[in-house]
Amino acid sequence: MGDINLDLLQKYIQSAKQNYALKKISDKRVEAAKTAIPIVALSYLDIANASYIFRPNNTTAIASPGVNANPYAVNGFQFGLSVSLGSFIEKPFMIKRARLDYEIAELDAQAFDNSLEIEVKSRYYNYIQEVAMLKNSADNLVQITTIANGVRTKFEQGQITLDVYDQSISAVSAAQSAKINTEIAWLKARDALEQIIGKKLTDIK
Repeated sequence: MGDINLDLLQKYIQSAKQNYALKKISDKRVEAAKTAIPIVALSYLDIANASYIFRPNNTTAIASPGVNANPYAVNGFQFGLSVSLGSFIEKPFMIKRARLDYEIAELDAQAFDNSLEIEVKSRYYNYIQEVAMLKNSADNLVQITTIANGVRTKFEQGQITLDVYDQSISAVSAAQSAKINTEIAWLKARDALEQIIGKKLTDIK
């Protein structure tokens, strides 16, 4: 617990909320859902269709030899308006749905923020754990190497058997392998944390 820096962790969480690609996608979905509300509201204008016809006065519409006739009772400008009753009834429900989609997108974004915060914490804790493991592994290698050097001196002086000397060499080899494994685990933990916060750890102080 002494290795956990809560202030630094909050900076990592803030960086993730600013830089993580999936977080940006979540925010864009909220923005798109919010934009859809006025678009649906303006679609009320699609319900009615207006049209007009212009027929000049005294214009022959039917012509036959020696006869000029205009069968239309009304000439000049004629205006028409048609309204789709189904669309008119449907619009309030469409607007309500658009608002619900926006609310759902906001709730999804809040849930994503919570999940993102937990994931950053999880990766940070794992990174701290791997740092501690790497330190322990490095210290262990130093200690075992120091002991092995002493065993080698005693072996060269004939104070211990070959089996004891071989065991010390094997212990050094095992400690070296363990250190390599912990180094790899540390690198993976660091990369995972940097991937979600969108920055190098060295760039956040």
